Amino acid sequence: MAVPSPRRRGPPPAIVFLRNRPNLIRAVAVAVFFVVWEITGRDVNPLLMTYPSAIFRAAIEFIQNGELLVALKQSLFVFAIGMAISIVAGVVIGVMVGQWWFFEYTMDPFINALYAIPRIALIPLLMMWVGLQDAGKITVLVSIAIFPVIINTYSGVRDVRGSLLDIGRAFGASERDIFFKITLPAALPFIMTGVRLSIGFGIIGMVVAEFFTPRSTAWAG
Repeated sequence: MAVPSPRRRGPPPAIVFLRNRPNLIRAVAVAVFFVVWEITGRDVNPLLMTYPSAIFRAAIEFIQNGELLVALKQSLFVFAIGMAISIVAGVVIGVMVGQWWFFEYTMDPFINALYAIPRIALIPLLMMWVGLQDAGKITVLVSIAIFPVIINTYSGVRDVRGSLLDIGRAFGASERDIFFKITLPAALPFIMTGVRLSIGFGIIGMVVAEFFTPRSTAWAG
């Protein structure tokens, strides 16, 4: 006579409830973090760290007197111009390096060297070259944000399988048609990944530029 196997017990209902509600766990974790920050931040020197309620009151004050809106416009102006330059120039350089061997051989050493150098160390030199106003901020942002676009665009162009190119040539496609109808569409996911990474680096570059340069004058008045 066969002995029935014991029924496997599932996880407790509380575990199942929490597992099916990941956003609830995230919200509670963030709330706990802010509560701990609020409690511990009140005992720290304000010159070193503040707490969330003080930040909120300062934000309300800056919004009411209009200073936050002015500063936001200044930063967004620099961010928009810098990101436009980074994306357009990054895609063009990445396509040139990935598509033509001459540009790859000539530009690859400079791209690798500049990418390996911490851009923070170059900020004083950039400030002396382009000044301390918007041009300096845009240059700092571009120097940080352009490389993810270049590298991912290059990888996308080089990743196109040779069989696709051979099929296009077999059907009489010109080099222009191959580039715009095969290479570029195949590289588009890589390009978009580079743009997404570049936006994050661009925000970092904008913040760094704000620390090292005076306030912008583009939106003053």
